[in-house]
Amino acid sequence: MGNAAGPGLQKGTVDFLAKFTGSEQFDKVFKEGMGLVEETANYLDGPGRTDSKLLDRSGAIAYAT
Repeated sequence: MGNAAGPGLQKGTVDFLAKFTGSEQFDKVFKEGMGLVEETANYLDGPGRTDSKLLDRSGAIAYAT
């Protein structure tokens, strides 16, 4: 870690955001999260539509928003 200060950083500080988002751990977490988003979207576009017909009014509103 050098002492080079980027925009908004003071000399000697560590940019943890840039360090984390550039890491293998972040890549793994991001890919897993996107997989969950895709899985949820597939459910909502498929079986979720059928299941939503069984919801009461407040549940149907929550599902639709």
